[in-house]
Amino acid sequence: MTEAKRPLSVGVLVLNYNTWDLALRALNTAILLESEMIEEYVLFDDGSPMPPPAGIDHRVRVIRGGVNRGYTSALKIAFAEMKSDLVVLFDADARPLAPFGLRVRERFEGDKRLGQLAFFAEDENGLPTQSFLSGEPTKWSLLLGQKLYAWIPCKAPRPSDLCVFSCCMATRREAYIQVG
Repeated sequence: MTEAKRPLSVGVLVLNYNTWDLALRALNTAILLESEMIEEYVLFDDGSPMPPPAGIDHRVRVIRGGVNRGYTSALKIAFAEMKSDLVVLFDADARPLAPFGLRVRERFEGDKRLGQLAFFAEDENGLPTQSFLSGEPTKWSLLLGQKLYAWIPCKAPRPSDLCVFSCCMATRREAYIQVG
């Protein structure tokens, strides 16, 4: 007899440092679009001197980091606090424009080796943002190193499927923790 496999859980994480209004707008938009699909909403505050505003949605778990550690260290701590199998990360100034949870879950369940994926980002006018247009970093710039890559940028292929920007991405929490 086989045991029924539970679907991967999906959570939303937003990091904050003195951007309470923007961060809460990102989370509130995710709640509005995905209230039935997302299992946890976390706002990690990296030591903002201002306290959180009143009236935060009861579904949002606010974690105060105490001191400002910087983005990378705060992200590592925040990921460790997440309980979901999959973590959708939005920068405080990014927010979803359409439902995303089911597609994220399907992509990760469809490919057990998938550790991370990125979303296309648009500005308020519907135009691609720099994270959408940028070819940096590419697998070639990572493999060759900045100095060598700068010398031969026009000779190295530009397209890359390695580039993931943290402004809007989904990550298998287990993979993130393993990589550190």
